[in-house]
Amino acid sequence: SEWESLLRPLGTFSTIQGFWRYWNAIEPTKFPVGSNVRMFKQGVKPMWESPPNDRGGKWTTLCPSKQLSTPWFG
Repeated sequence: SEWESLLRPLGTFSTIQGFWRYWNAIEPTKFPVGSNVRMFKQGVKPMWESPPNDRGGKWTTLCPSKQLSTPWFG
């Protein structure tokens, strides 16, 4: 689908240290307006239609644009 063609992987990790390596390197101001950062197990497509996600949910946090120029979660 068109939406799937817009997905861009940022990387993979297998430890909490690996997660923080990516998380701390995210620069929100470099993402296009309306972007989302999503985490999924390897091999699971980030779509509700994917069978492993059929009973899933989501956790969302909004970051006002005026806060994007300052460090976040740090």
